[in-house]
Amino acid sequence: MKTCVVLLAEGFEETEAVVPADILRRAGVQVRFAAVGCVGGCDTALCVKGSHGIKIEADITSAELLAEIEKGNIPDAVFCPGGMPGSTNLVKSADTASVLHAVKQAGGILAAICAAPAVVFAPLGLLDGKSFTGYPGTEDVTKTAPQAKPKEYLVRDTVLDGRVLTSRGPGTASEFGFELAALLTDSKTASDVKRGMLF
Repeated sequence: MKTCVVLLAEGFEETEAVVPADILRRAGVQVRFAAVGCVGGCDTALCVKGSHGIKIEADITSAELLAEIEKGNIPDAVFCPGGMPGSTNLVKSADTASVLHAVKQAGGILAAICAAPAVVFAPLGLLDGKSFTGYPGTEDVTKTAPQAKPKEYLVRDTVLDGRVLTSRGPGTASEFGFELAALLTDSKTASDVKRGMLF
């Protein structure tokens, strides 16, 4: 069974986290939420509060995830929902960079939506040489990462360049989920889930 981890920090965009995760689970992917360095408003180390006040109880902390990765248990994919200050809180944590680079090195899929491509991926060098998309207004990633060298910003619901998948925002979260499902399983499985959900 393919595996995917969703990195959650306080202030994440709830739709962008839950909708793709739900689609992936329907497609047979094992999805876990990982809590990354809560900075307040959380009841426990696993409780993460979204940008609209919805709380999700994560399955694992980012520290526990990294301990698994160090033992060779590396997810097939990892995705970062957007939202503010969720994206900023994600990139502030060294755990985020460690997880993303470990998955990249293992040949896994890196995915981000909304503000996360510009705010999380760009400063970590994950958009260098890549075509990408993101929330309108995040086209110029030099605002968040002066050293970043992406190939181009595209106005599309999703953009896949190599093993990096990006998307625009809450309204594209489902398409983002279906494309990620197709990458982790196959196009027929993703299409079957899409049809069953009446998209």
